[in-house]
Amino acid sequence: MKHLIVNADDFGLTENVNRGILDAYRAGILTSTTLLANGMAFESAVAASKRFRRLGIGVHLNLTEGLPVADASHIPTLVDRGGRLYLTPPRLWAGIAFGQVSLSSPSRASSACQPSAVHWNTIRTGATLHKIACSPGFRPSNNI
Repeated sequence: MKHLIVNADDFGLTENVNRGILDAYRAGILTSTTLLANGMAFESAVAASKRFRRLGIGVHLNLTEGLPVADASHIPTLVDRGGRLYLTPPRLWAGIAFGQVSLSSPSRASSACQPSAVHWNTIRTGATLHKIACSPGFRPSNNI
């Protein structure tokens, strides 16, 4: 038997996004979602995930926008002077390629803090990267 997985990223981005994701799940359209740890409605999404136990929940790692979950001083190549994540995906990849963005242990702190913020007992599926398409076989735990 084959199963279709329909996933929605950005659970926790805003209350409206949360509502849309939950509506799609209740309607039988959606099978899983990924939590955005630095979203404005993150806590609401975590609370909802406890009510909807059969909804697949993963973590949606964000290295490109908003306030980081990690201390900004630990990820200086990913944040602007105001301490916000600011790189567009193409600029992030170019920065990595040209050695301007470090994905060594300091930026691992940001990706490591996000799943911690999501609460490991909430995670029921995998991980995706915010606004970044990954090649098949990409594994955040191995690359970030």
